[in-house]
Amino acid sequence: MRRSLAHIAVLAAVAACAPDARAAPPPGQVVAAGIPYASNLTFDSHGGMWVTSGAPFAQKGDGVWYVPHAGARPRHVIRGTLTALGLTWFRGRLYVASTLNRVTGIVARYSGFDGRAFAHRRVVIPSIPVGRHGLGTIAPGPNGRLYLGAGAEQDALAGGHVTSGTLVSFKGDGSDLRIEAKGLRGPFGLGFVPGTASLLVTDDGRDDLGLHRPPDELNLVRDVTRAAPDFGFPDCYDQGGRACAGTAAPIALLPAHAGVGGVAVTRDWGGRGLTAFVAENGSVLTGTDAGRELRRIELRRRPGGGYDATASVFASGLGEQDPLGTAIGPGGALYVTLWTTGAVVRFFPGYNP
Repeated sequence: MRRSLAHIAVLAAVAACAPDARAAPPPGQVVAAGIPYASNLTFDSHGGMWVTSGAPFAQKGDGVWYVPHAGARPRHVIRGTLTALGLTWFRGRLYVASTLNRVTGIVARYSGFDGRAFAHRRVVIPSIPVGRHGLGTIAPGPNGRLYLGAGAEQDALAGGHVTSGTLVSFKGDGSDLRIEAKGLRGPFGLGFVPGTASLLVTDDGRDDLGLHRPPDELNLVRDVTRAAPDFGFPDCYDQGGRACAGTAAPIALLPAHAGVGGVAVTRDWGGRGLTAFVAENGSVLTGTDAGRELRRIELRRRPGGGYDATASVFASGLGEQDPLGTAIGPGGALYVTLWTTGAVVRFFPGYNP
């Protein structure tokens, strides 16, 4: 999620504007509303929906909201976090990634939920340096580990810390932090291919190379239990040649400055087979009209490993800086957070525009 401090006032003004009563409703079915800056979501074992509220500035809705079922009134159950962008349930506990003071990312673990609040909170990772990009999605993976995207500290430079622009993993107590992939700029979305150790990662391209390059990317870590791939940031983008030698190529190129966010993967979507969905949040660059869409990526397994990917627009007509987090929820439906609108929408597998 690319949000610099220079953009905060602009984004705040946009989000504060009352919606136009004449505007068409978003595609999909609205299943939750009134969650300011809804940034990401996950589901518990009972089908309850959990949504982070995260903006690049402090606001009263910050934290986590609980929606017991579609259409229920959201409950604000965790407060006081800053730029909470990732969450997941893992072994009966809720993990939330946020920032402490704009330069420090943290992961906290919550337990003992009574329907209104959690009894216990423990910070399991007290410090991951962040900057221009924060911490993104958390995803449970193989070997009892959690996976987390750590954005690059700068727009076009790798940053000064080893975790800048990486995919990391750790145990449930926060120990044994490892770097599982590097060369990423804004790795917000993570989605495991069901039943495998293959992980899809979205990545926002650099902002300093013009309005039409480089493309945003959907990347694949073929096996998170093996050697860590390098995806090339900052030197390799779309130019090829020596700068990209030895780096892992994306499996899908997405529009430049689309602001790719969450990725969700399902074994089958409406009879179309293995499918990933990517939220494109949009760009804050003046003169760029990319994003504000959901993109469908149909995946076909290659005989030698990896996947062939075919991308198409799944849903358009979404609001400015709106689609951000994604998840496959109960019944195989696709759920998407709308950041500016402050809502969650749902698409059933029969939705095939």
